[in-house]
Amino acid sequence: MGMNIGDETLFSLLFADDQVIMAEDEDDVTYMFRKLVEEYGKWGMEINLQKTEYMVVRGMPHDLETSIGIIKGKTQYKYLGVTLTACGRDEQDVKNKTTRGKIAIRQLNPVLWNSIISMKTKKRIYSSFIESTTLYGAEVWTLSKKLKDKFQSTEMMFWRRCCKHSLLDKIRNDEIRNKMKVQTTLNDTIEMRQLKWYGHMRRLKSDRLPQKVWEWIPNRRRYRGRPRRTWNMAITEAMEKREMEENDVWDKEAWKLECGKRPSD
Repeated sequence: MGMNIGDETLFSLLFADDQVIMAEDEDDVTYMFRKLVEEYGKWGMEINLQKTEYMVVRGMPHDLETSIGIIKGKTQYKYLGVTLTACGRDEQDVKNKTTRGKIAIRQLNPVLWNSIISMKTKKRIYSSFIESTTLYGAEVWTLSKKLKDKFQSTEMMFWRRCCKHSLLDKIRNDEIRNKMKVQTTLNDTIEMRQLKWYGHMRRLKSDRLPQKVWEWIPNRRRYRGRPRRTWNMAITEAMEKREMEENDVWDKEAWKLECGKRPSD
């Protein structure tokens, strides 16, 4: 039962009243769920099947029959604000976050188009609302060129409205950025956050779960085709662009300063 990660077996993840159980086959999941129902019953608690979902990673969705009813199979579900998918990719989560960012921008229209409100205030609004909404969970994303373009589209939508321009005006992104005096992009911020998380994770003790998951190599058959772009590849590229060395990670303050540098290319 559970999932073997190195020398540790991970059975469950807990947060507030949410619980995730994990196993490597359907029989184990069914058994673990039955035992969970029994233990909850001892404390007078019940599981809400309407809010319970079942997902097979890299598998076809199907319903799971349990002792208290049918759990619907899903190809994706949300946990702690992050969309997890059966394919294990980040496209859906990024799509959800950029969509929420654009909704927030539309709601801010009266503010962004207002010439009385200063550029400084609009930049603070961008940092407080747009970045926090759009980049939640960005530390662990693996981004393709297509996904990076989505973030560029979202942030330029904000800056254009601050300058009282639309796409129909056909003004280049560089001109808009110069007018707003902004140099750092959302993609730069994502890289910075990922590098900070990487440094924090590497400095953790070896018995901590994030460290074990990072070092874990799943025991599975390699699929046909070109290997996927990995999170480690993105970290390596971000370090090279900032001329950072692996050993720098152990100096916490120096690492933070290096993470904040803009890429050299």
